[in-house]
Amino acid sequence: MVLFCLCALPWLGARLYLQESGLRHVPKLYNCRALKEIERFKPLTQYIFTDQPIYSFHSGIPVPPRLAILSLKRFWTGEMSNARLVAELEAAQPGLMLLSSDPGERCFQALLNGHYQLVYEDAANRLYALKSIARKAPY
Repeated sequence: MVLFCLCALPWLGARLYLQESGLRHVPKLYNCRALKEIERFKPLTQYIFTDQPIYSFHSGIPVPPRLAILSLKRFWTGEMSNARLVAELEAAQPGLMLLSSDPGERCFQALLNGHYQLVYEDAANRLYALKSIARKAPY
């Protein structure tokens, strides 16, 4: 029993220390620049489309209902396709699109190029706004 306590207490202490130090290095919401940029456009838009729904929650701007959950199962079953996604985006015309910064081409790239303007970019995110909204946003 004594041997168990001699081994368990240092292990427990090390685990608590590593978990706490890990939590301190997690990005904080209050210094998220992408949310600050979204806040500028909030009065001008009704919807936001994002591949990271937590941003919709924290900004208070809803995702179009039919696009709120884009799971792989919806694509596998044929309930959603790339063509339908593009059609839904064209119909909803979300005022903002927050997408992760990956170098790949998106199925709705033509829609982004034609109707949206890049208004913010960092290492993790790109924020696009409708061209009409991008001109009206306060600085």
